[in-house]
Amino acid sequence: MSDAVKMNQAISNYLKQILGGTVADSHILALGMMITGLIRSRSSNFDQIGRKSGWRGKSKFQSRVKLIHRFNKNKNVSYEKHFLPFIEVVMVSLGLKEYRLSIDSSKVGRNCTILVIGLVYKKRVIPLAWMIYKGSKGHSSAERQMRLYQQVLELLPQEAKVILTGDAEFDNVDSLSMLQSKPNWDFSLRTAKNIKLSFANAKDSEQYSLEELAPTLQEEKFLTAVYFTGQKVGPVNIAILWDKAKQEHFYLVTSAETLAQTQKWYKRRFSIETLFSDTKSRGFGLHKSGINEPKRLARFVIAVFLAYIWMIYLGSLVILDRHLSLITRTDRFVSSIVQLGFAYLDRILEEGWNIPVSLKLPNPTSFVHSVLV
Repeated sequence: MSDAVKMNQAISNYLKQILGGTVADSHILALGMMITGLIRSRSSNFDQIGRKSGWRGKSKFQSRVKLIHRFNKNKNVSYEKHFLPFIEVVMVSLGLKEYRLSIDSSKVGRNCTILVIGLVYKKRVIPLAWMIYKGSKGHSSAERQMRLYQQVLELLPQEAKVILTGDAEFDNVDSLSMLQSKPNWDFSLRTAKNIKLSFANAKDSEQYSLEELAPTLQEEKFLTAVYFTGQKVGPVNIAILWDKAKQEHFYLVTSAETLAQTQKWYKRRFSIETLFSDTKSRGFGLHKSGINEPKRLARFVIAVFLAYIWMIYLGSLVILDRHLSLITRTDRFVSSIVQLGFAYLDRILEEGWNIPVSLKLPNPTSFVHSVLV
């Protein structure tokens, strides 16, 4: 039996465990083909996926590609039916009490943008919810953002502590008001230098731009109990930080109580950049997909994200199984947990071992991995 067929069978068996009886068998077949093909081809091109899909039998090549096309066109394929059950497995397995979330958008497919909110995990981000639409990166509406927040709220335990990070795309009044209404939610979001602030007991006319309140060059400042924009959302805190590389200040609106805490939270924002690079240039070429219809692309992303999370699982497994020396140097970590997953899968196939397929991720505190590059 070829490596491709072994992979396909192992993946499909796991998909059946989770989805069996809730979706059509043809959907499980197509999803198994796509995940196998994505990982083996490192491409989002349907022809490449079909060739590497591991679909056993004498099926014609074009039949494989048609099955993939049908899956992505099928209106019965959805986040709720085909992805949410797996995320529920992930969330239960992690057993977290504090959820560090990051939100961002990126260009995907042909003239489409994906808006994603995900869980920071070992300097990577596990996608929890997303939407795809026609439009430019950095211009998602407050309405779209609120829909994603609502999806995530339904995933998390009511008592869960949440810390959200994001760039200046997400500092709108609606989002901030929602975040402040959740007592267990904290946030650190970038904002613009021309945003107006006011102080308690100040006259309505007494408003200042963040740029006006900035300290001298190279110095930093923390403002507490201020009101954000002319709509006076708050009270919130503001961190004014110095960017050494750009030699200018940048600004964060936050619920953190200190400058140091704000910085610590905001650093996690950059983990979501790895989600995009791991599924695009370093992973599955999602940016090169020829799909230009948002709903079809959203269905395809189900397979991409499941393949990505499986690689995170294998990357954690190779560390926990103490097999790291079989695939990479051990004096320091030079590969991300996703790249470790790809490498471990190669070794598993090379040795003819059973292929472990699961999305039950270990608690991040149960093992050490700190990638250097």
